[in-house]
Amino acid sequence: MSGRKKTMPDPSTQTVMVLPTPVRKINLHNLVAVRTEAAAVYRGMRSGDIKSQDGARLIYALGEIKKMFIEIEFEQRLRALENGAIYGEVIDENT
Repeated sequence: MSGRKKTMPDPSTQTVMVLPTPVRKINLHNLVAVRTEAAAVYRGMRSGDIKSQDGARLIYALGEIKKMFIEIEFEQRLRALENGAIYGEVIDENT
């Protein structure tokens, strides 16, 4: 044995690295998925996992995404009506 004494490191001088919590991937590809995410946020607020002010912001953003889905659907249906596609006939826009 060597005559050296091993000492333990002082915990007050050690640094701790905090890694970010992985965020789950959120599916927002359709209105059902947006509603599902809104329900998850609501449940998180009720359980206290999500602060109410943070949850309110998330719900607002999800509501805006919902509006975009509805506006896109409306625009597509209107375009189909204008083109006569609703009746099985396509009208050439150039005539």
